Amino acid sequence: MTRSEVVMAALYLASPPKCENGPYIWSTLKDTNAGIGTALNFRRPSFALAEILGAQWVGTLTNAHDRFRSSNHSQDAAALLGLADPFCTAADLTAINQTQQHGRRLVKYHLSRSLCRTKPLTDVALNRRSIVVVDTEQGRNSIPPFWITCAFYYTFRSNVLMAAFKRGVPEKPVKSIWVGVHFRWGDTQAGSPLKPAKSALVRTGAPLSTFAHVTKHYAANRTMLFTEGLRRGDLELFEAIVGRPVEIHSDSHKWANALAMMAQCDVLVGGSSTFFKLGARLCIFAEKPCTVVTSKPAEVTEHLGDEVAYNVSSVIHFASQRN
Repeated sequence: MTRSEVVMAALYLASPPKCENGPYIWSTLKDTNAGIGTALNFRRPSFALAEILGAQWVGTLTNAHDRFRSSNHSQDAAALLGLADPFCTAADLTAINQTQQHGRRLVKYHLSRSLCRTKPLTDVALNRRSIVVVDTEQGRNSIPPFWITCAFYYTFRSNVLMAAFKRGVPEKPVKSIWVGVHFRWGDTQAGSPLKPAKSALVRTGAPLSTFAHVTKHYAANRTMLFTEGLRRGDLELFEAIVGRPVEIHSDSHKWANALAMMAQCDVLVGGSSTFFKLGARLCIFAEKPCTVVTSKPAEVTEHLGDEVAYNVSSVIHFASQRN
């Protein structure tokens, strides 16, 4: 090897070419003033295509709630969820002139297929340098069921957990039973947790005491309450009703860690917020599906998509577990 070849090889190792290990699904949707659950919902089509093709998702993703909590606290949500590729970012794709825009054709192709559980498409001409541009993502209220079926599926769940484990989030022991409770209160509080105002009930789903009475029906080695803005007295009452120690996870900046722990729960209790629905989707697609207990089972089941029809008994209404 000549000296120049050695130099070129060293430069290649130090700075490998960008976007050469695809194919890539590029979501060009700009950030919105929304929490992470809603932000991900807006990007369902691109996540579905990434799952179908076994491709790398590329785009920008932030949790607007982080900005509300602290003007100095900004997080790369894509990196926290294990979605970021340092060797191919949205900026890198913007700089690439020759882009293969197969997005429209692939969307139509997916309409008549259910491929989330089968091998990736082999009859679409994509290679490691291919870039599928998705520039017309659909809003959360106009997303057809076939996108719900594939978005946030096994690959997405695996990425979320692997990234969390690297940050030190514990992995659930095989024989352990985890019960997670999501009570959205911090940014929607009105009235009191025990008697929320109607505006707060839309997101919380039920009073805190109802959550506690439901939770106590499920034995667990570890019980976790994911919430924010509750007073010490409210937390003590919750634990007293449940009748066993409850871990309180109230650091909202660690929402990605909370999501990874919710994804590993055997039982997940919550209302109908988009964050809870995302956690429910991740835990119901675990190797052993979790049980989801919610105040709005029809709404949560709809969010989970067509693939849970076979396992709809895993979504239970609060009323079936209350005293």
